[in-house]
Amino acid sequence: MRKRIIVVAMLACMNVSPFSSAMADTLELLNGRKVSGEVTKNDEGNYLVKMKAGTVLISSAEVAKWEKDAPSALDPVTPKPNAKTPSIPQPAAASNEKTADPKEVMAKALKLVNQGNGALNAGAASIALENFLDARSLLAANRIKIDAGDPVQFALFEGLAISNIALLRFERANEPLDIAFRTGRPTRSLIINRAIIDYIQKANFHRGLKDLKDYIAQPKVINDEVAINALGASLSLAFSDERMSTSAYFLEVQKLYEEKNRLLEATHAQESHWGTSWISDAEFKTKKLLIETGKKKYDEALNNERIAAGALKSAQSYADGTFRSTADHNAALAQLNSATSRASGATVARKEAFKAIPRPDWPKTFPPILPDFMGGRVYGTPYIAPISEVAKTTPEVIKTSPKPVKPTVVFQPKPKTTPTGPNPEKQPDLPVEVTSKPPAPEVAPVRQSLSFTRTVVAIPVAQDMVLTLASAVTDATELRIEFSGGATTPATLIRKDSQSGLALLRITGPKLAYMNLGQPFAGGDLTCWSYPVVNIFNSFPDSINGKATAQKTGDWKLSLSRHPRLSGAAILDKSGALIGISTNDRETPIGVIPAIPVEQIRTFMAADAPKTVCVNPDPSNILQLHAVRD
Repeated sequence: MRKRIIVVAMLACMNVSPFSSAMADTLELLNGRKVSGEVTKNDEGNYLVKMKAGTVLISSAEVAKWEKDAPSALDPVTPKPNAKTPSIPQPAAASNEKTADPKEVMAKALKLVNQGNGALNAGAASIALENFLDARSLLAANRIKIDAGDPVQFALFEGLAISNIALLRFERANEPLDIAFRTGRPTRSLIINRAIIDYIQKANFHRGLKDLKDYIAQPKVINDEVAINALGASLSLAFSDERMSTSAYFLEVQKLYEEKNRLLEATHAQESHWGTSWISDAEFKTKKLLIETGKKKYDEALNNERIAAGALKSAQSYADGTFRSTADHNAALAQLNSATSRASGATVARKEAFKAIPRPDWPKTFPPILPDFMGGRVYGTPYIAPISEVAKTTPEVIKTSPKPVKPTVVFQPKPKTTPTGPNPEKQPDLPVEVTSKPPAPEVAPVRQSLSFTRTVVAIPVAQDMVLTLASAVTDATELRIEFSGGATTPATLIRKDSQSGLALLRITGPKLAYMNLGQPFAGGDLTCWSYPVVNIFNSFPDSINGKATAQKTGDWKLSLSRHPRLSGAAILDKSGALIGISTNDRETPIGVIPAIPVEQIRTFMAADAPKTVCVNPDPSNILQLHAVRD
């Protein structure tokens, strides 16, 4: 495991930035930030930067340039000499630093995917989406080729689709579903979820209908109520078109649906399946009678239309055979007009009779299906341990294992098969097969107690307090603050307010250089500080330029040059004072980033606001809050 050097001391409000030294080497990072101090490299090739605040480790993958013995641009103050600390010899400057190891990138992506699946399992689609989007951004930033055949990426794209469906962002589910389908091994959850999208969007429901038909027709698929409901709903779109619903293909699908539905009904005593609902057999008999009556009226109307069409054809032929100057011609025209009117009326009656046939009221949307490896249940329903799992928990097991281990991984890719032969190193790795067969209940990897994490920005507003979003801490079982560079400390909730959307936390240990509250913003240029880039090692904050009009309580929007990624980003005016906190999600357009204005922050802080101002606030000292939920 890669070692991490924790920052051993953090500076108080009156101290300087942790990246400070009078004469020091400077590391220029890939994100544009600079870190100054006494720089050395450890045995693993990573950088140790000794600063006044302590020593921090920075991965070589994050460093773009090493400038030796340069004055720090962040702090011109010369630190007091320490005779006990010998000078550290400086190695030659590094060049052509290696990029991030793809294995490390995929390991980080897997962790994010598991966090996303944990959130899906708990019904927290918005938090799941944040993790899946971060995983995708991480792969893109490190130029990992899209390959849905890779089990981690397969889970990533399916998770993206499920999160978007759960959040009713249906158009954004199309691309990840299609990418996952390219594996040629569609799972049950993929088939049903794409059929749901096709049904909701109505543009390509024939595709979903065919996929469901092929899936349900398999002999091994028995009494899959979710799939049967999706098939019935898709068929309802066909029945909105009279001609389409009477075609040979749709009649074939309708027959399959009715056969599978009868088998499903056999599992429910004295109940019948009507759309997505279960009703009493007596109620269903009444509906069935109405259906038969409606179909009978439709058949009669259809026959009347055929008769009227025949009469119209005869009248047209008779009129065409008479001369215009004769009385017979005038009579023929009158007969033709009457036949035309009867034919039009018969057509209208036939269409109305078709619409009048009673049919179930299908829902406009369906919740998505969780991935097969998570049990394949409907999103938002609680996980129930299968009987086989309950049976395994005997009293003897409980006695010997009083503290069962809570699983922390939702999805773990299967190891690639090691090829054998005379030259195994020349043979390509075999792809991991993604099977459509749901896992057996006794090996289902998902548990109800699975935890997941949401990460937002936390802004220092006092030496031991940070400000963040109330939505991030709600129902959290653990709160941890992460400093730039990776050091963490626990945090406790002081209070939160759902009306303002703010929460105040207290941290233990280091004293913080906090942000001063500014005055109401009159409009113009501003700066946003956040963590806009996902990093596989330690994360560092960065600034984003922006503009905004004058602050409006409850409806203040910013226009930023790039996305802040995390919610709760600090919004500063030209003087560096805090004037707002962003409330964006991952996909909020950068031109309309919502934010909480400073008036609401002042009202919320009230007596907890510091009595003195911080003389050297540093926006780069913003932190990350990791809120863990079960």
